[in-house]
Amino acid sequence: MKIKFIFFLIFFFSTITNTISNINDKIIAKIGSTIITNYDIINEVNTILALSNRPANENEFKKLQDIAFASLKKLLIKEAEIEKYKIKNYSQSDVNNYISKLEKSLNLQNISLQEHFKKFGANYDVFLEGVILNFKWNTLIYSLYKKQLD
Repeated sequence: MKIKFIFFLIFFFSTITNTISNINDKIIAKIGSTIITNYDIINEVNTILALSNRPANENEFKKLQDIAFASLKKLLIKEAEIEKYKIKNYSQSDVNNYISKLEKSLNLQNISLQEHFKKFGANYDVFLEGVILNFKWNTLIYSLYKKQLD
């Protein structure tokens, strides 16, 4: 009897947890085989605010959501092409230089970009994946069109 009760409790709490997480995370769009959720949009808005180093303005929220959605669409399209061409190479030193320049341009002193993102509620790891994806995209574009460059 105890075992049945324990299994019931585990099932009950896992169902409640899944239900609550589903309520908070709606699917906004599907690009290819990947979905964009409202969490993705909110994170991208927070990332935009962190990169512009300014607090949220209620009047601009709809415009920021539109910019965030467009940015996520572009990123997913790039990701699909990178997977299609099996691009794995990018320069880690270029990524590090980009992050350093970004920290300098945001005038971050005694704080890392990762800590700055936390202050804005943005996910630094998702941002970094996007940066790496853009460097892979540059590699792809160069490899496709290098013969046409002078």
